[in-house]
Amino acid sequence: MRIGAGRRRKSAPVCLLAYALFVVAALQALVLIGLEARLRRGLPADTSGTAPPLLMLESFMFRLVGLGFALLTATLISGFLFSEEIFGRPLTFTHKNVFSVAGWLTFAILLFARWRYGWRGRRALRWILAGTLLLVLGYLGSKFVSEVLLRR
Repeated sequence: MRIGAGRRRKSAPVCLLAYALFVVAALQALVLIGLEARLRRGLPADTSGTAPPLLMLESFMFRLVGLGFALLTATLISGFLFSEEIFGRPLTFTHKNVFSVAGWLTFAILLFARWRYGWRGRRALRWILAGTLLLVLGYLGSKFVSEVLLRR
């Protein structure tokens, strides 16, 4: 058994949890987009009256994004530090690494802009969807890159 083999198994759940949090946040962003569209058209947001306020939903969504960002940061750092130990070769720039770092940068910009400039609403929701799409492409994109982009 190689030295870093145990670390790989332990970091995989952290990575999957980060992706899951971002997917849940993206789904919630889609719900918020739909609710906002209903409000702009003058339709009631919920007929039963049991839905929480939009600001509470948005606050919860950003908690998910913050926690997912922290887990993704830990995953990327551990991957960069231990890639040679785990895989036997130094870090290479594959599409997975590029999309993961691009997604991380997207969420870093979003969280900074929310803290510094108060980004909310449509702009923030689009950034969440874009960052999640980048992470999904990085995680599930092997087949997409090889079959669609490289036509193999």
